[in-house]
Amino acid sequence: MSIKKYRFQRLYWLIAGIVLILSNLFPLFARAGGAGGSYSDGGGDYGGGDGGGDGLVMLIYLIIQLIPFPFNILVIAALVVGFIIIAKKKGTASPLNKIPLNYPLPDIAPVSLHSKKTVVPPDFNEAEIVLKVKTAFFAIQSAWSDKNLSNVRKYITDGIYQRFKTQFLMMDILKQKNLISEVEIFSVKIVNSESDGPYDSVTVLISAKANDRFISEIIPNGNGLGGVEYFSEYWSFIRKKGAQGKDLYNSSQCPGCGAEIPLVEGGVSKCPYCRKLLNTGEFDWVLAEITQADDYTNSRQPARKQQKLDALIEKIQEENPDFSVQVIEDRASNMFLHLLTADAKGSIVHARRFVSDQFYQKAESQGYFIENNMVFNRLYLNSVSLIAIGKHDGKNLLAVSIKQSSQRVIRKNSTFSLFDQSPLVWNWVVFLERNELSSQPPGAVTAFSCPHCGGELQDTTDIHCQYCGELVNSTRFDWVLTDCMTPDAFSAFQQNNPGIFEVSLEPDPTVLLYKVRDYALNNVMVLLAADGVFTDSEKEFAEKLSKKWGYDIRQLEGFFQLAMSGRLVIRMPEDKKMRENIYRLMVKAAEADNEITPAEQNLLDSIKRTYLTSNV
Repeated sequence: MSIKKYRFQRLYWLIAGIVLILSNLFPLFARAGGAGGSYSDGGGDYGGGDGGGDGLVMLIYLIIQLIPFPFNILVIAALVVGFIIIAKKKGTASPLNKIPLNYPLPDIAPVSLHSKKTVVPPDFNEAEIVLKVKTAFFAIQSAWSDKNLSNVRKYITDGIYQRFKTQFLMMDILKQKNLISEVEIFSVKIVNSESDGPYDSVTVLISAKANDRFISEIIPNGNGLGGVEYFSEYWSFIRKKGAQGKDLYNSSQCPGCGAEIPLVEGGVSKCPYCRKLLNTGEFDWVLAEITQADDYTNSRQPARKQQKLDALIEKIQEENPDFSVQVIEDRASNMFLHLLTADAKGSIVHARRFVSDQFYQKAESQGYFIENNMVFNRLYLNSVSLIAIGKHDGKNLLAVSIKQSSQRVIRKNSTFSLFDQSPLVWNWVVFLERNELSSQPPGAVTAFSCPHCGGELQDTTDIHCQYCGELVNSTRFDWVLTDCMTPDAFSAFQQNNPGIFEVSLEPDPTVLLYKVRDYALNNVMVLLAADGVFTDSEKEFAEKLSKKWGYDIRQLEGFFQLAMSGRLVIRMPEDKKMRENIYRLMVKAAEADNEITPAEQNLLDSIKRTYLTSNV
């Protein structure tokens, strides 16, 4: 064999060996810092996976054998440095480092979640929009604190209205107030503007602070500490294309007929004189969605799937001019909130109008919403997203994911007690269906108008229109909620009905973004704030943990603020082993100051009861 050929073979086997081993090594570094690794009781942190060590030994052996000294040592050193750099980059890639936590002002650029190109409306006036956003923000904080939406009803969608009304219902049951004062806006940044069927949509990032205090006579231990808090939220507004350019924010006159609009709060925002609906986006920008900064950042879907869904949406909008993603999400949130109202009132009849007959019968037969013993403290819809589009039995089928956070309160006779010691996150998927050949309806049941004739509906549980006699919950005319399920049940539905959805995204994108350490750090911060005090030893533990796992230490103060104000909620993955690892680390965090307080122990017990089915 010639020397040239021998060297070529050595080089070939070296390259092949390195490629083979690197394919086994990269998963090791992808899991560094807790991504699927195993829990170490002795070291107290999450390591990598199995098998990486053998591959590294083999790689070093090949380099020593096939590359002459001292070049083999240099190659090994270069590889080690490269792997360390890769591991560190992986470690700092956490979505927690990208959340614009406002303490005192976020220095992280806001991001858009969509693959669509930015579309700027012809008359887009950024300064004017920012002023309207600020007006809405201050007015809505005041309306929330007073539990009176009459001043803001004309520029919030029906879904946002129902969100507030459901929250007010829960607060009234708990004899609770949320007093907001000292509101200050630091910045309003436009994140994205895009076309959404017949609407234009704009999303802004608002960074602000406020003195926020919950006061409840019934569950004082659910009030939290209160006080000044810094926060960031994403607000989304919609306006119909070709809107008349009226001003709903600084005028008390009807944009349709010019009459003075009375300050009347109700399910319908309509001028009593010309009967024009005011909050449809026909005249001005209206608020359609509020998303917390952490949920917005954690809602990013895989780019390829998101692009496929966006392309399918554009195709549907060409065939159905009335189709709007933001409107669909607004309808879905509205209907879902009626389910939560039914849950609190103990009867599915309170959601009768908004659900199909089949779902209503299913809920009755399986005993949903009949115990009348659960109330939701600090109820929020964290995010609402259209995730799947398909067809089923001659109907268009949409799946919408809804992330809800709340603290469950048990109501027994006249006594109330906290079932959860901290707000928890719940993920749901709701199905909306409408007949394939349906045309744009003249009304919507969520707007208290008949989808068949457009007649005004009274706030009752009657499912027949008092004018035309048609069923208002029929898929012949409009979208109707036909099912509500967990993400696991959604996955099972897809397995049992392959191909039913043309495109389907992950119901909870957090599972794609979060590693064990991300869940753990989030929950550890909630736990350390459970007793209302961050001791020096607890802060030191949190800082040490953050540095060890590669988090931006500047984010930590923001997490302290969120945790102390009750805005940070417990998050858990579906995977049982990951839950157990997270729980163990939370226990260790509680022991950081050599004492587990009663409040911390109650929270640990609550988490164990809710998320773990076996002893840990």
